[in-house]
Amino acid sequence: MKHFLVLLLVVCCGCSSYDYRLKDLKQGSMRFEGLPQAVRQCLADFPPEYLIAEADDTTATWPDDGTLLFVDPRDTANYEAVTVFNRFVHSWVDYTLLIDKRRNLSYRIDRGVPIPYIIYEHRVFIPNEYNVLGIEASFKSAVYTEYQLK
Repeated sequence: MKHFLVLLLVVCCGCSSYDYRLKDLKQGSMRFEGLPQAVRQCLADFPPEYLIAEADDTTATWPDDGTLLFVDPRDTANYEAVTVFNRFVHSWVDYTLLIDKRRNLSYRIDRGVPIPYIIYEHRVFIPNEYNVLGIEASFKSAVYTEYQLK
């Protein structure tokens, strides 16, 4: 019985539904001026042209409910965000999975992390504040954390 409990503990603790925790891949923080030129341009020209072109009407829609913002529209086929809900209280969000479909890897992003997750050249830039795209020009004063994906 003792061996069974140890084996059960090892199996339960060893299994995860993601490959990496995004917070473990942290590279550094930077202000708007330190972001790559393409990312700065994408934020300054928000919403990007490819979102406006895909939208019916004049309102732009974001893929994945605004979670991901792609600097290069070709990346929309390579990444997706999936919200994982608590299995006991199904209305509670546990975390978001950022899935790299090309490399078949997933990254856990803990709940409470501000959106959007800006994808550019296998890196993710996440603002440290909420609503950086909702208030005019607040994205220029925000600090961003850069994560290098595997």
